[in-house]
Amino acid sequence: MIYLIGYSGRTIDDLKRIVGEFSILIDIRFSAKSRLPGFSAKSLEREFPDRYLHLWEWGNESYSGESIKIYKPDEGLTIVLDMLTELDSGGWRGDLFLMCVCKDGHKCHRRQVAELLREHGYEVKEYGED
Repeated sequence: MIYLIGYSGRTIDDLKRIVGEFSILIDIRFSAKSRLPGFSAKSLEREFPDRYLHLWEWGNESYSGESIKIYKPDEGLTIVLDMLTELDSGGWRGDLFLMCVCKDGHKCHRRQVAELLREHGYEVKEYGED
């Protein structure tokens, strides 16, 4: 399953519990920096060794603006589809978590990223929603 998740209001321990031992965390922030302890790229690489990827291509390049604009949607899609194909061929059975900071996924660029994946036949849902 592919889940969308925002880390606002969560601790790094919350995120570790949610993602678990076998899932992959893809950081879809344009810039993988955070004022919250544990949520910068270097910290996430330590917490999720070999299971963390910063995919800036799927970041919202107009984060501080009113509109949402995925930086390089097609390049990000190619990277993720290639990764999923490789993982599936190796028998991987974990989940994929696409993470950014936004608490409300309905107002976030995660929705556009989800649509890219759905257009290619993947089931994508916001973590915590049934």
